[in-house]
Amino acid sequence: MPEGLEIESATGEGLSHWTETKTAGKRVLTLHLTGKTLGKRDFNLTLTGPPPGAQAAWVAPRLTVLDAARETGVLTVVPERGMQVRAVNRSNVSQADPRELVELPKASARAASRPGALAYRLLQSDWALSLAIGKLDPWVTAQVFQIGRAHV
Repeated sequence: MPEGLEIESATGEGLSHWTETKTAGKRVLTLHLTGKTLGKRDFNLTLTGPPPGAQAAWVAPRLTVLDAARETGVLTVVPERGMQVRAVNRSNVSQADPRELVELPKASARAASRPGALAYRLLQSDWALSLAIGKLDPWVTAQVFQIGRAHV
């Protein structure tokens, strides 16, 4: 588990509950399943944390899955209002439209539809992603609608 992030939710097929422990100074999340499991299983983890602030190359936090034959997934980045993110370095990820990711749970899909959200498909377990985070200048937009009467 990445430092500085908390687990908001963990869901998935056959998931009974989850626990978090420290092993050798590292945070470990254990997913407890309802029974023996073979084949493909999908799990949705939502992590939250404080915004990192403006940075030229913020490294996206990684999760490592132990005892899994293969890892794939989707990483969704939802910036705080007034912030803008863009990829500066990426390896073994492909950018996707966050509004078109049908595999996201409802809460994550709502967050992914927010302005400025980015989504990436994780293609291999050794993926890496760095994002530039910038602060947007404030602006004001005025919309005026006037209905006039015609004088006869």
